[in-house]
Amino acid sequence: MKLSSMRRIDYFVGVPATFVLTWLVWLVNRLRPRPASDRPRKVLFIELSEMGSTILASAAMRLVQKRYPGADHCFAIFR
Repeated sequence: MKLSSMRRIDYFVGVPATFVLTWLVWLVNRLRPRPASDRPRKVLFIELSEMGSTILASAAMRLVQKRYPGADHCFAIFR
């Protein structure tokens, strides 16, 4: 798949889906908060294109490290 196609899909599908899912998770957490023992043990970061996306995601990685200090970080990187 071409990089330009992946970027278009990400923009027109990924951005709205992320927006909707973020608000859905926020709403569910407000209605029914998770117990402290129900924290993630592993976090997967998916990189679809180039290694530069790792730099762009560094803020998210720092937030995950701060919020879930014992979690393992894994990466799936596509060619």
